[in-house]
Amino acid sequence: MGARKIIITDIDNVLTIDRIVDEKAIKRIKKMVDSGINVALSTGNTETRVREAVIPFLEKYDLVGKVPIFCEFGLYEVVKKGKIFSPEAKKFSKTREILFKSVYSEAKKNGLKLIPDKEAHLVTIKINAPRAEGEKIPKPEDLAKTRQIIEQAIAKQGLGEKVHLNQTKRGFDIIPAGIDKGLATKTVLRKWGLIEGNYKGFAYGDQFRDRNIAKGKKMKFVEVIEADQFLKKTSFMKTRFVARDVKRQITIN
Repeated sequence: MGARKIIITDIDNVLTIDRIVDEKAIKRIKKMVDSGINVALSTGNTETRVREAVIPFLEKYDLVGKVPIFCEFGLYEVVKKGKIFSPEAKKFSKTREILFKSVYSEAKKNGLKLIPDKEAHLVTIKINAPRAEGEKIPKPEDLAKTRQIIEQAIAKQGLGEKVHLNQTKRGFDIIPAGIDKGLATKTVLRKWGLIEGNYKGFAYGDQFRDRNIAKGKKMKFVEVIEADQFLKKTSFMKTRFVARDVKRQITIN
């Protein structure tokens, strides 16, 4: 029996255009699954975002339960009724509670009004830097000030070795130290019974940190920006799945 074929992809800016899921991308995933390819989704976003924006499309194409979805850097899997937290997520819960209060306390002392996390992160801490009215992205100085506040809070609680600060366009994610998007890959390989390495495939993402999805030499990372590129870089030729990179064509036989 040959190696199993797998695809693990980010959601935002890969299966979306302007943060709206492109139905054509979901149809492409449906074709992948129907052709025998194992597909999983790995996002830094939340259960709330996934249930509102992604799962309705998976339901439409009978993909619920067939395409695992991992949120917040793989710290939990969203299932039909609820979610399954990883051991790393459970371990981080007390640290999260302490640090969350500390960050907002420091911000208040320094007169910095942070924007609330509307997407309800459950494990990681999402800190949105303040921004001018009408602006989508904070100014560099506001990002710098927000970083300073967060680092002060981390230092005061003596949590420097337990957390990692990841900058985004709008602020910062605080995640458990040693955690990246590769956690979802490890979890889903175990779920699929492929932890021994009898697989090969591709990981799709739009940011450098998404490269961590491609764990091991048997996975190749393909950078895409929005669903149009995802569709261009993936196509089907009978029973073979082809991923077209900018410079070369790679075929999973």
